[in-house]
Amino acid sequence: MSDHWSWTVQDYVSLEDGTDLKHEFFDGDIRAMSGGTIEHARLIGAVGAQIAAQLGDRPCEYYSSVLRVRIGDLITYPDGSVACGEARMDAEDQLALINPTLLVEVTSPSSERYDRGGKFERCKLITSLREYVLVSHRTHAIDVFRRNDDGTWNDEPESYGPGERARLASIDCEIDVDKLYRRKI
Repeated sequence: MSDHWSWTVQDYVSLEDGTDLKHEFFDGDIRAMSGGTIEHARLIGAVGAQIAAQLGDRPCEYYSSVLRVRIGDLITYPDGSVACGEARMDAEDQLALINPTLLVEVTSPSSERYDRGGKFERCKLITSLREYVLVSHRTHAIDVFRRNDDGTWNDEPESYGPGERARLASIDCEIDVDKLYRRKI
């Protein structure tokens, strides 16, 4: 008999519906997500503001970290997401988007390795996903990973730093690096 309890998606959804805390679901495990720093929260808001302002009347919508995304056996809260066309929700978790075009993660000391590694590998499985954006907590830098026309992903990101604007080709937007980091808290 295994000493490991395996949760179902329904268990996870019930837990999330009954709490103000955020959890990530992965392969039968439910893990509490840690809170972020004030600078992390500011960067998330600043990225969202820049993207949302540029989307205007286009058929794309920016969503904050309140919206979950489901990727197979992973349900998580990206720091930001954009869906173009009709937003489709998961059949088992009606609060989890399944067709993002772009995902944004603001790294932290505890999440950077996961955001660049295991989480990104999972995100590559989303057929609608065209770009994966990592905003650095350490330095004024944004990395944009892109899916190629043949469905493969670039191994190396396009990196943007001070004085540059990160190009988000999938949604025809840019993130001004200097504006993003102009206020350090």
